[in-house]
Amino acid sequence: MTVVEAPAIDRIAFEGNSTLKDKDLLPELTSKVHGGLIPATVQADVARLTEVYRRSGRFDVAIVPKTIAREQGRVDLVFEIREGGKTTVKRVDFVGNRAFAAARLRGVALRTPLIASPVLDALTQSRVFLKAEILQRTGSFKFRGAYNKLSSIPLSERTHGVVAYSSGNHAQGVAAAARLLGMPFVEHQARL
Repeated sequence: MTVVEAPAIDRIAFEGNSTLKDKDLLPELTSKVHGGLIPATVQADVARLTEVYRRSGRFDVAIVPKTIAREQGRVDLVFEIREGGKTTVKRVDFVGNRAFAAARLRGVALRTPLIASPVLDALTQSRVFLKAEILQRTGSFKFRGAYNKLSSIPLSERTHGVVAYSSGNHAQGVAAAARLLGMPFVEHQARL
């Protein structure tokens, strides 16, 4: 039997990083100075660093670990980083989705913001955004669906009005959409 020791890590360095500093990246690593160089641990470190960059909006990041041999079985572990540009979302379109027509809703439904949640990010180990639908007309996303549907009804048929059977957000959304479109509206509330 032959026992081969893993090389000892003499130094850990990062090259090519400017957005995230060494002091931000070093605590994310499992590999440690004076610890053994274990390939699986280094690959896990690459995955973790990639996730840290993705959380900051840099989904195009590329990280390559390299070693530099030193004397007495030691190595320097260097993470070469190409950060890439920050990924942004300029627009979201629903292609081929006739039930949710962005053109009908433009100027009527509010564009509610996405709000980052550092607490949920930490809990889920991923990037989480909350859609602030409370800012929408009637305080709910239900308005969008109601307006989209009611506005698709031909003008000649709108005089017949609309009925909603609901005790909550759906009826409020239908009522608001009907008012905007000048349609008669009746709401039936469920009784428990």
